Amino acid sequence: MITQNRILFAIGMLVVLMPFLGFPSPYESFFTAAAGVAIIILAFMYARNKRLHEIHHEPPKVEVTTTEVFVESRPRFASDDEVEVTDLASIRDRSRHIRTF
Repeated sequence: MITQNRILFAIGMLVVLMPFLGFPSPYESFFTAAAGVAIIILAFMYARNKRLHEIHHEPPKVEVTTTEVFVESRPRFASDDEVEVTDLASIRDRSRHIRTF
């Protein structure tokens, strides 16, 4: 069965082999132009068929299954007895002992 893919493959092979087949320059130019026109027509037909297929056929309904996952991630906080409470005055006192150069 001849399909668009096979026709495109044959045209591509013709374009690739054209310089090595030994045709005179006018014939080679004609065959290259004809191959380009054929590729354009096939691309247009492919796009039209795809667009018509999408219009007339609904996309298949895919059943989505969900799995509920709950992960609790919370940082470990220091307990009240581990927290050292400092007042602003003690921080100022400590900073006086630090030498700056």
